[in-house]
Amino acid sequence: MTRLIVGSGRLTGGVLPLTAGELHYLRRVRRLRDGALIDVCDGQGARCDGVLQGADLELSSVESLPMPAGPPVELWFAPPKGDRLDWLLEKATELGAAVLRPVLCERSVRAPSADAVERWERIVQAASRQCGCAWEPIVLAPVPLNVSLADRVVEPTDLGLVLAVGGPPLRQVLPTEAPTRLRVLTGPEGGLTDGEVAAAERAGFARCGLGPTILRAETAPLTVLALLRHRFGDLG
Repeated sequence: MTRLIVGSGRLTGGVLPLTAGELHYLRRVRRLRDGALIDVCDGQGARCDGVLQGADLELSSVESLPMPAGPPVELWFAPPKGDRLDWLLEKATELGAAVLRPVLCERSVRAPSADAVERWERIVQAASRQCGCAWEPIVLAPVPLNVSLADRVVEPTDLGLVLAVGGPPLRQVLPTEAPTRLRVLTGPEGGLTDGEVAAAERAGFARCGLGPTILRAETAPLTVLALLRHRFGDLG
């Protein structure tokens, strides 16, 4: 069955008017005709069946899907250059990140453009549709790392991790019991500076590493996501 993610707040039952982009996807890309059954999600756990009729979907009753297994993971990452960022967003969605928070660090290559978040949301939505994910990551606007650290609300059952070369192995830092929420901070090309790592530690992040090899800016966060999902979620 074809899946369509329509955005939060649009699944209210009855008839759903399709946007031009949605109509193009269903009619031109998927080549569907009237009467086709569509799996419709809002990216935040609500879903229903929809029947394609003209430029609308006739919706069944809406149901709520359970949250993914394991604690939600908020990924703080320094955006890499070019297509590598697109790849990171796509794969982080597939691996179940709950929040994607781009941060600007001292060694960041450049600040994203003003319209970047809208394009990133389209990448995440397409990745969610492809992998069958009912819960779509929330994409935040990029802000300087020091601002993100100052705004962070620390709860006793949270766990923050900051990746740094030479840090203790991740397995030594992870607790036996799953935390309520996980935050993972990874750096740009060239890594986080010593000052940025120290600031993250003062904000409650635990320093850790992924072994002796230096992973690229888009590889390190995905590695951590996979390991955390294996440790606390439903992977493996």
